[in-house]
Amino acid sequence: MTLLPEGALAYCAVESKTLGSVIDDRSPSDIFTSNLSHLAEIKKNKCDGCAHDYEGLIAKSDLIADLGQGLLRKARIKRVQRKLDRRARVARVFEDATGELGSKRIKKSRPSILLCGWYGTETLGDKAILAGVVRVLQAVFDSPQLSVASLEPYISENTRGQMEEVGDVLVMSHKEARAQITNQKFDAVFMAGGPIMSAVSECLDIAELFVLGQKQGVVTGIIGSGIGPFTSDSRDQTVKALVSSAQVTTLRDQKSLESYKMLTGKNSALASVDPAWWWLSQQGGDEERDPNLVVLALRDWPYQEYANTLGYDEARQLKSNFEMNLQEVCRELHARGKEIVPFCMHKYSVGGDDRQFYRRLFKGEEYLLKNLDDRHRHPVEDLALFRKAGVALTMRFHSAVFSLASQTPVYAIDYTRGGKVASLLEERGLQKHLVTLDDFQAGEAIPKLLEMADGPIGPSFQQETESAFDETCQYLRGKLL
Repeated sequence: MTLLPEGALAYCAVESKTLGSVIDDRSPSDIFTSNLSHLAEIKKNKCDGCAHDYEGLIAKSDLIADLGQGLLRKARIKRVQRKLDRRARVARVFEDATGELGSKRIKKSRPSILLCGWYGTETLGDKAILAGVVRVLQAVFDSPQLSVASLEPYISENTRGQMEEVGDVLVMSHKEARAQITNQKFDAVFMAGGPIMSAVSECLDIAELFVLGQKQGVVTGIIGSGIGPFTSDSRDQTVKALVSSAQVTTLRDQKSLESYKMLTGKNSALASVDPAWWWLSQQGGDEERDPNLVVLALRDWPYQEYANTLGYDEARQLKSNFEMNLQEVCRELHARGKEIVPFCMHKYSVGGDDRQFYRRLFKGEEYLLKNLDDRHRHPVEDLALFRKAGVALTMRFHSAVFSLASQTPVYAIDYTRGGKVASLLEERGLQKHLVTLDDFQAGEAIPKLLEMADGPIGPSFQQETESAFDETCQYLRGKLL
C-alpha cells in the first residue's frame, strides 16, 4: 500500500488509482479489501514490466540472510572496537600504576575521602560493607567527609535512605568522582570492600579512579576487599594495577593476602575480616529461633566466572545438575513440614537479580514463590530473618556472613569452587558446613539441613570480629596519620 500526501491510499505509486482516503471514516483495511479486483488487474497486466521493480521479489531466505549479515557486520565492528578500547584503557592504567607510592599521610582533621567499589549494584552484603567501612573510618579519623562513587547512583541513594549509618555519605557517579579527583577535592581514595576480580569488567572503572588518585598525589587504599578469582591476562593486569596503586591494604582473608603478595611482591598488607562483620557485630536482636524455618540465600551460578577451566557444555551440564538437586532438596524439606523462604540478597536488575533467578528455578512451585522475600527494607529487618531461621542454605558470600554473625546454622554452597566462600568457612573451622557446587547432592544435603535445623545454634564470632576491627584501626592509623 502507498499513502499519498493528501491522505489517500493506493496499491502502488505507479499504476494504481486512488482507492480512498484514510481521513474519511473508512478503515485502511476496508479500503484495501474493497478494491481487490483492481489489484488483480495491476498484478496481471502491469507488474512484470514495471521499471520500479529492478530485481523482482526478494526470496525470504535471501532477505533474512542479508539482514543477518548486516547485523553481524555491525556487531563485529562494535565488539572489536570495545575490545580495543578496553585494552587501551588497561594499558594506560597499568602503565600509570607502576610509579612509587611513597608514604603519604593525611594531615587534615576532617579529611575528604572517596569510597569506591561495587556500589550502585548493592546486595545486602554491600550495604553492610559500606556501613562497616564507615564505622572504621569514623574511628580512625575525626569526622571524615565521606563520598561514594556509584555505578548506578539512584541505587546507592536508596541505600542511604535505608541505613542511618551511611546517611551522611554523599553519592556521586564515577564521572563526577573522576572530575573531583582531578580537581583535587579528595584527600584519599579507598576501595571499600568487595571483590577485586578480573572476571568483572567494571573493575577497570575502579582501577581508573585509583590510578587517577595516585597521579593527583592523594592517598589510595583498600579496606576489607578480597582478591580474585583471575581469568585472563588483560583483565588480570587491571587487578594488578588496582592492587599496586594502594598505599594501604587490608584484606578480608588469608587467601586474598597470598594473592596480594603474588601480584605485588610485597608483604605490607593486613589480613583482617570482611567489613560487613563490623556492622553486623553492632546489631542487637531478640528474635526467637524457629527450627521449621529454612532460609534459602541462593543465586544464579555465573559459570563463566567460576568454571572457566571447564568446557562450555561441561559447565552448563554442571549447572543444570546442581539446580535439579536444589529443586529436589526444597521439595523434600517442604514434605517434611519445613517453611522455606527464598531470600533475595540482590534485589536490583543491575549486577545479578536474585528475584529473576528464583522465579526461573522455582517456576510452578507456588509453595516456594509465595514466600519469595524480595522486599526493599532496612538491612536490620533482613538480618532478623536470618536470626529467626533454623538453618540457612546459602550461596552468596555475605549470606553466609549474615548467617554466621547471627549464629544461625549454615550449609554453605561454595559456588566459587575453592574461593571466597571456602575461605570464609575454613578460616573459622567450619569445613563440615561447606560443600562445593560440584559435589552438592540432594541425598546428602537433606539430612544435613534437617540435623542443623533441629540442632544447637552456631558459634559466636563477636570477639574475633571486634579484635579484627581494633587491629584494622591501629593499622590504618599507623600508616596514614
